[in-house]
Amino acid sequence: MKIKSVITSLVVLFMLTGCASSPDYSKPISKDKASISGTFADLASFYADNNSHVKIRKIDGKEYGMINGTTDPISISPGPHLLEVFASNQSAISEFTYKLNAEGGKRYQLKATLSDNQFYVRLLDISVPDKELLVSSKKIEVDRVQKPVLVY
Repeated sequence: MKIKSVITSLVVLFMLTGCASSPDYSKPISKDKASISGTFADLASFYADNNSHVKIRKIDGKEYGMINGTTDPISISPGPHLLEVFASNQSAISEFTYKLNAEGGKRYQLKATLSDNQFYVRLLDISVPDKELLVSSKKIEVDRVQKPVLVY
């Protein structure tokens, strides 16, 4: 019985810690491309620090991901781009656009934190491992709050 509960605990722990979004430095990026990714906040920082999920829905009108977009890295060409973004934290949701002037060979990531009914959105250059350089930021008002559905 103890072994079964230990294994179950390890599986749950693995699932909870596996939800974090971290930059992917596994392969170099060429100078004629850049990449942009969103963020899937880990469970602890989602509630304790109000870190938010940020998904990219569209880039220059082209759709990515499923219903609300993707957090995965997307390869883009250098130059100006218009991102359509979806941010959520608990029941707060916002949809907005973000302008990015991408440089070749760079990796970018969008992150957001919820505070005072606003998302503080940050565009970060994550090209160097273990270093996040702030490229730009802006505050976005919460569009709507989803009310939880109670099942009796």
